[in-house]
Amino acid sequence: DRERVVGLRLRLATPEGGESLESFSTRVGNQWPADLTRAINGLPDDSTPPAGATVKVGRVERYNP
Repeated sequence: DRERVVGLRLRLATPEGGESLESFSTRVGNQWPADLTRAINGLPDDSTPPAGATVKVGRVERYNP
């Protein structure tokens, strides 16, 4: 049953140059909505994350004791 237990984990990821927040989120598996991701990372509305910056994302991962 442990294989079916998952949780939302805070992870760090790095955007590529010119990548929109939406495409970045899709690429890294971010489960947070764009407005929450911007708020948690202190990004202005409708901005793209800076290339090479460290961005906090929420990913669903399997439980690992």
